[in-house]
Amino acid sequence: MRLIKFLAILVLGMVSSVFVCNAQYDSYYKPDNGLTVTTKPNAELYPLPESYHAAVASGEAFSYGVRDVVKLGDDKPKVVRKPQTLNVMRYTNIAKKESFDAYIVEYKEKLWVLSEEHVTQNDALVARSTKLANYGDDLKQRYQAKHDRVVELNGQNASTKRELDSLIDKFSATCRDSIEYYRELKSRLPHLRDSLIAQARAQEQARVDEEYNKWYNSLPASTRAALGAIEITYSELDTPNSVGGCDYTLAYVNKSPKTIKYLYWTGDVYNAVDDIVPCDISGYEDIKGKDTGPVYEGQESGGTWECVIYNYTARYMVLTKIQIIYMDGSTLSFTGDDLYRMKSEPSRDVYVDTAEVTSHLVSESFYQGKINYWNGILWTLKNKTSYKGFWSELNDSKYNELVGSISTLAKQISGASAEASDAKAKVENFEKFVGYRIYATPSKTSYASKSSAGGTTAQTYTTTTKSPFVTFGLEGSIEGLKSFSTGVGVIMRIGRYNSLFNATVGVKYQYTTCSNEINYQGSGGLGNLYHPPTDPSWDVIYEQNAHEVVIPAILNLNVSRGDDIAFLLGVGYEYGISFSQKATFQQYTSYFDESKFWQIVDASDLKHLSIPTRAVVLQVGFGSRECDWKFYYKIYTNKSKYVNGTPGAIGTSMTIYF
Repeated sequence: MRLIKFLAILVLGMVSSVFVCNAQYDSYYKPDNGLTVTTKPNAELYPLPESYHAAVASGEAFSYGVRDVVKLGDDKPKVVRKPQTLNVMRYTNIAKKESFDAYIVEYKEKLWVLSEEHVTQNDALVARSTKLANYGDDLKQRYQAKHDRVVELNGQNASTKRELDSLIDKFSATCRDSIEYYRELKSRLPHLRDSLIAQARAQEQARVDEEYNKWYNSLPASTRAALGAIEITYSELDTPNSVGGCDYTLAYVNKSPKTIKYLYWTGDVYNAVDDIVPCDISGYEDIKGKDTGPVYEGQESGGTWECVIYNYTARYMVLTKIQIIYMDGSTLSFTGDDLYRMKSEPSRDVYVDTAEVTSHLVSESFYQGKINYWNGILWTLKNKTSYKGFWSELNDSKYNELVGSISTLAKQISGASAEASDAKAKVENFEKFVGYRIYATPSKTSYASKSSAGGTTAQTYTTTTKSPFVTFGLEGSIEGLKSFSTGVGVIMRIGRYNSLFNATVGVKYQYTTCSNEINYQGSGGLGNLYHPPTDPSWDVIYEQNAHEVVIPAILNLNVSRGDDIAFLLGVGYEYGISFSQKATFQQYTSYFDESKFWQIVDASDLKHLSIPTRAVVLQVGFGSRECDWKFYYKIYTNKSKYVNGTPGAIGTSMTIYF
């Protein structure tokens, strides 16, 4: 419905434009009321051709699109010997020139053509011709004034743009300097942060070392020796088992450069109230154990000794002595007091709260915000758009003023250009009118006038510019219905775009794809598609893609042929050759076996596209010298060959001619 409305508006617009052009000057054909002329002696009156009588009687112009030129017949003129005063019906022309040169008069109840050379006084004819010429001059002056206004506004706009560009250059330099400044600060920020953290870490390290040295210097020699020998990392007595047996686990690290051969340990076991308890079986209170090396420097060793004591009340054990025998034969012993003092060894770990240390520094996000801010202003300047913020840094309101001026001038120039174009069109139409140039198609065309008898008399005018009879172009198309296709190719148009008939032939590449859901009811052999074999119904999404070479041939009937565009109706045939097809399953049940499917089902049964294309094409569209734009419907003639074949396709195409 929208397309029909659009076509109706287009056709009405084309027809009305012809009437406007004709009506604009039609009043110049008609004489003043009651105008009469007096003939000279022996004046010649030519019979007005019958084809013009109806137009004179109705007051219409003789033809549309050309000046009213009466083509005199081959009849001999009637000679009026004595001067006669005759009523003038219309002004006209019998020769192609800008001024009127003849009258249509009534003599003895008939219409005649009387040339100006046979009239005694032609003041009215001259005045009407002068009025026509003055009208043309007025049109040209109005066009020139509007053209001058456009030139003036363009000059103002160019000057304003130069001033704006100068201001932009200055502001842009400020923006770039600011961006570079904040980028430099941002790039230095990580180094500054690392420097502060390193300084704080060094200060904390000195403090930790001082406290540790103070503690270490307060220790007796035996404890110092123990600290340099081993570090006990784990010492734990397990809870009694069902018979009261307790396991003991000891882990230590050799801190000495000498290799440990044996490590002997001795300890006391305590109950929950911190009293030493003996072994219920052996009766001994001292618990002993041995770890065999070698244990190298920095290496961890130890182990678990099973049931070192049998006592249901045992809770924990305190080491009372450790003896170390090294591989070089030397020994080292230390007591429980040394072990106790070793437990109070201060931590030598250094911790620095980096967030606290760098809290007074400006954040990277602050610098990035500044960079983004100046980049935003730079983008505004580059694209010459209005800046709605406050130019506190630039401290200049001239920029927005100039941008606003350019916007205002652009609107004024657009309006003035439209007025100038309209005035120019009127001048061109007038020049066509007085120059006997046709308004319609720029090819050889006949125009017919009405006649009282219903016949026509043709007048033919020929211009020098014609649309080529054969043209080549590139075409792109999109179409779809059940399937979706895109195409591109080379088209040859035979016949002019504004001829009554023309034809197009060509060759195109077309890619087509289609997806569809297929349902099968399993029976017999189809049940073997499942594991275990069943007899179900199942669905698959089946997709088919095709590459084609398509050869279209279309015959067009061009109606409403205008100066620049024609409305066309076409019918033709399209033949396609498929050179590549691919079919895939997109979705199916997990038990579906595709390989067995192809053994049982013929692939041709599943095709959903009419491939290769065989189709009758019906189309409607617009044609011009440079391009064709068409909407079409394809009716596939080979659709019955396939199950669920696509009946046709709707699409649109655009062809650009060279």
